[in-house]
Amino acid sequence: MNNEQQKLEIMIKLPRGLSLPGGLVGAVAKTKLCDKDTSIYTPSFRKIRRRDEFKPIVPVKTAANWEQHFNSPPHDTRAPWGRVTSHQEGEGGRGIHSFYVTRLIAITDESVTHNTAQKIYHSLDDWAQLLCDWYEVYFQTTRGNSLEVKQHSKHHEGVQVDSNGKIDSELKCKHPIAITLEVGDKPNIRPQDWRRILELTGMESAPPEPHILLRDSRIEYGRKNYRRCVLDAATAAEMALIKLQDSTLLNTDLKIAKSVRKKYRGIYELVEYLKTTEVEFPKDQINNDVAKPRNKAIHEGVMPSKEQAVACLEKATELVNRAFPIN
Repeated sequence: MNNEQQKLEIMIKLPRGLSLPGGLVGAVAKTKLCDKDTSIYTPSFRKIRRRDEFKPIVPVKTAANWEQHFNSPPHDTRAPWGRVTSHQEGEGGRGIHSFYVTRLIAITDESVTHNTAQKIYHSLDDWAQLLCDWYEVYFQTTRGNSLEVKQHSKHHEGVQVDSNGKIDSELKCKHPIAITLEVGDKPNIRPQDWRRILELTGMESAPPEPHILLRDSRIEYGRKNYRRCVLDAATAAEMALIKLQDSTLLNTDLKIAKSVRKKYRGIYELVEYLKTTEVEFPKDQINNDVAKPRNKAIHEGVMPSKEQAVACLEKATELVNRAFPIN
């Protein structure tokens, strides 16, 4: 068993690219990888003189020469970590308004054993997936736009660094796999949101399921699969209504609470019950915008229209944000 301890340095390939504001160019934030305090760096960019282009660069001194490493096939040598998507001289982030990131640099704050390094490395798929889930939840909470769907591949690479700052061992993924990439068109993630996203990811805390359903509903809307869009959104809305119902029964006798839950279940009944309480929720048009198209899609095989999908998604989003606030 190798008990020698060294810092771990990893270039994490995200399963879905993320759109971030210029204020997060070359930013560092804290998270945890397998309970180990870790610094996460976003890429920085250097403007190419006399050309309206930016070259991505590593924002921190590293033992591995990641820039040289990714400057050769099979990597995307034009944008190994992402690319600038919008810039204007005089704005923050070296004139960068927004950028797209596909890789992050992770460096453990303290040295770890080789066995721990291997454990961290093999946990990266789940960690990166959770990070993207939280990003999308924050993104849709602050901005309700749909997501573009593309394809990408997943590939992490890492090294352990000795006390002299030299590379001692490498960690590589031998089997990159195809996955789905979902990208928002305009970033609305604030620096404090990004720090919170990384904190929640490090805690291995998953987003509330209704928010994930809304994320999936938006994806299906972007694919013009309006039936699936409505079904996911309506399920999220029903879970939100149940959560609001539960909030009214906290100090109620258990038998009475059980009776209420048995009598009022399903979107129509839950809305009817909540209207008799003091709970604040968007009451108008829930049955018409959410329950009706969902029931017709399930029981009658009726395909919802684009307009119905939009109305259902918007109403479900209101309910979920009310019952499961993120900020």
